Formats: sequence, C-alpha cells, structure tokens
Amino acid sequence: MAESAIYFWNEVALELARRDYEPFVGSSGAPMIMPEQAGPTRTSRALAMIHVAMYEALALSDPASGLTPFGLAVGAAPAGPVGAAATGAAVSTMQALFKNAAQKAYVEDRAAFYTQMLRAGGATQASIDAGKAFGAKVGAAMIKDREGDTPIVGQPDDRNYKVERCHHQADP
Repeated sequence: MAESAIYFWNEVALELARRDYEPFVGSSGAPMIMPEQAGPTRTSRALAMIHVAMYEALALSDPASGLTPFGLAVGAAPAGPVGAAATGAAVSTMQALFKNAAQKAYVEDRAAFYTQMLRAGGATQASIDAGKAFGAKVGAAMIKDREGDTPIVGQPDDRNYKVERCHHQADP
C-alpha cells in the first residue's frame, strides 16, 4: 500500500503544478496566470519538498522498507498504515505551498478519497488519523527545513504571467 500512496500523491502533486498555471480573468478583464509556485525554480522546489516529505514519512513509518530517513526531527511514527503517514506528509506540504482555495479544496478531496481507500483496505479510522497526524508533523518539519530557500525562490523566474494572443513573453 505504501507504493500506491506514493504514486497516488505524486499524481496529485503534478496536478497541483498543472492547475497552478490555469488562466483566470484578471481585474483588467484580460486572461492572466498568477501561479503560487511559478517558474522552474519554485515548481521543482515544491515537488521536491512534497516528495521528500512523503519519503521521510514512509521511511520512518516502515522500518522494514530499508529506507534511510532524510533526517527531519519528528520522533517515532505510530503503528498503522504507512499510506496514512505519506498522506499526512503530502497534504500538509501541499497545503503549505499551494494556498489558494481551489488548490486546497482539490487536496482535501484527494485526501478524503485516499482515506476511503485505506478504510476499504481494512485500516481503522484511529490508525489512519494517527498516521496522518504523524505525516503532518513530517510535512511541517519539511516546510520549516526549507525556510532558508527564500533567496533562491525569489529569483526573476518567479513572477506573474499574462496570456495574450500573439504576444510572446520571453522567459526570464
């Protein structure tokens, strides 16, 4: 089930990155794109943070996996489905990085769906909740660990983009 959790949340993370570039009508009436994790620097950073948080939750939740933990100080994982820990890590990291209401609603919907999958697989709600809470601690530790990235993610590729027909906007 751990492997399916990683695949599931990888798909959600990629969808978040795609949705981050969906055009909307700006105040001027023109279509605009204003991603939260714009450009290759922020997008790749966001995806890496999500995946490392999931890896850490998995490594700490399943010692038999043989994975070496990344080193986030979060304590011992509770017994229960490792997919729940990966879910908590993914959700907390995604929601810290993608804050607009539509993105949060999408993540919450996917979390509810994955929780149903865990329940259908025989996990108890208490064990799922404990795993998700542990994963959320891992996600919060990941966000805290990367707070120093501000100079990197503030570079010129992180700006607002306009979508205008026949008007090329050069890459930074």
